[in-house]
Amino acid sequence: MTALQRTMATSVLLFLILAPLTALAQPIAVTLYPNSGVVTELATVQLTAEAGLNKATLTLPAATDPASLRISPEGSSGLTPTDVSVLSVERRDEGRIKMVHGQLSQAKAKRQELVDKRSAHEGAAAYWRSISGKEGPKASDAAGMAAAVRQGLVVELAAASALSREIKSQAKTIKELEEELKRLTGGSVRILVATVTLTGKAAKQAKLRWSYRLNTAGWTPRYTLNAKPDTGVVDFTWDAELWQNSGTTWNDVAVTLATAEFRGGHAPGALPPWQIRPDAPMLRKTKEMFSDNAMEEPLALMAAGAPASAPVRSEGRIFDSYDAGRTSLDSGSRKRILMEQTSWKAKFDYLVRPAVGPGAYTHAAFTFDSAPKYPNGPATYLLDSAMVRKASFALYTKQSELFFGTDPQLEVRRIPLARQSGEAGFLSSKKSHSWDWRVSINNTKSIPVSMRIEERIPQIGDERIELEKRLPDADEEAGGLAIWSLKLNPGQKTDLEYGYSITYPKDMILDLGGR
Repeated sequence: MTALQRTMATSVLLFLILAPLTALAQPIAVTLYPNSGVVTELATVQLTAEAGLNKATLTLPAATDPASLRISPEGSSGLTPTDVSVLSVERRDEGRIKMVHGQLSQAKAKRQELVDKRSAHEGAAAYWRSISGKEGPKASDAAGMAAAVRQGLVVELAAASALSREIKSQAKTIKELEEELKRLTGGSVRILVATVTLTGKAAKQAKLRWSYRLNTAGWTPRYTLNAKPDTGVVDFTWDAELWQNSGTTWNDVAVTLATAEFRGGHAPGALPPWQIRPDAPMLRKTKEMFSDNAMEEPLALMAAGAPASAPVRSEGRIFDSYDAGRTSLDSGSRKRILMEQTSWKAKFDYLVRPAVGPGAYTHAAFTFDSAPKYPNGPATYLLDSAMVRKASFALYTKQSELFFGTDPQLEVRRIPLARQSGEAGFLSSKKSHSWDWRVSINNTKSIPVSMRIEERIPQIGDERIELEKRLPDADEEAGGLAIWSLKLNPGQKTDLEYGYSITYPKDMILDLGGR
């Protein structure tokens, strides 16, 4: 720490002793991004006069980004912030935090007491073991000595065992208290204190609004999609999972959810120089590069009426935001709030790719009146209320499609009929190879189904190779796909046979593509 930093810290500490310290104020509004949050607080703070200037102190969570702090006076006070300094100080335990600290100290002391008692009993048991092999003064005393040793060992070992169980229970209590303390404090024993200098008419107090960014808060969109092919709908539920580890409780705050990550700063950074030159040995890093005075911590302030650093819009070019209403959230906890619950009409069919696997995959196609905006997040996919998988989900287009796994009521089997190779003909200079399959499909559902079957057509990589395709009633699409569109009534079975043959020069060595 430099002399300037030590002087600054001493001055701030003296100011904190002489001035009333503002307790952690309660947030009034929070804008949550996927991995951060901007908290806004409003409170009347006490002012002190120093060299013709007004000074106020604000306490902030330890996880606050000091560079993100924005301060503006409320009303017509005529005060203007001109300087802000931020110092990390040890947290003063109050309320529930102080009580949990006391309970934790007592629990640890109790555990140590139990450990000491167990050690005493284990020592006594060791004593009884040490004399168990010694002979008594008379043969007639041997039985009595053995009984005494057994009794002594039983008593001491039973007591040690009971204490071990108590110690285990006490360790569980300590762990629970430590977890609660971490939740209440955000895992930090320190807080930040901001000293704000304001110019204007001398006053004893002022109403200030301030905001800051935390990287220990955020939200995650979570989705549930339940496909119901029999009724032609997908039940859709969108929850927002809110979380924060600020070390303070948010009581009845207005919550806004933003779909894109916070981006700080007022202007783009300077373009770095672009130098092209001969390579040079890498500079060896020294301890001085990492000394306390290598970099000064940035500070930030905001004049009254200046805009916030992150624009928030309901329908924005940068990102969308959602008014999540008012809610309360303890530090270290998570909470889900319902964003939307609806049913989407869907056109269901089934996709079969026999070369890949035997399943018929449930496929749902949607057409919306306008493009939805559902940000990326984890989703649970269900088929008729049975869980299929967990995967990410996002939707931004008017037309979309989703898959919901295989339907067990549609049986698909792919049976190889022939795979032959040999001469193309008598005295021929060519060889041949052929493949034939049968795909059997059984609809055991109680409703008719539409099905699309896809098979890859071999792509020929040499003009000397001739391909014969046996694809009855198939449509061929660009990209080398053979496609059959079928409709099966309830209980209907059908078979589809297809295949390919190739001929090629006898002296050509082929790669058959794994088929």
